[in-house]
Amino acid sequence: MADRQPSGWAIGWTTFAAFMLILIGSFHIIAGLVAIASLGVIVGTQLDVTGYHRAAIATAVFLVIGAVISWIGIRNPVPTPGATGATPRPTASAPSTGSTHVPPHSAE
Repeated sequence: MADRQPSGWAIGWTTFAAFMLILIGSFHIIAGLVAIASLGVIVGTQLDVTGYHRAAIATAVFLVIGAVISWIGIRNPVPTPGATGATPRPTASAPSTGSTHVPPHSAE
């Protein structure tokens, strides 16, 4: 069992996942530093109650903007019967053909 070689696909996908995690983590570090740097613009020179309220309002505004962008941008397309492989359901005007049960294949 010790002489078994690891799969090339497993090594490749593991390397890709590690690279993507490092890349995304780097983006989060940059975003955090930008947030810390821009905090002084929103709060002011000292942190007092007024600065805290401005920071809370700015956070709420950014959350609302993100929610609006998500509401506009994220759409689930309506599936068509041909795309899913499903058979269309009969409408109320179409006569019923009976059961749609398909018996299992017999082992002959």
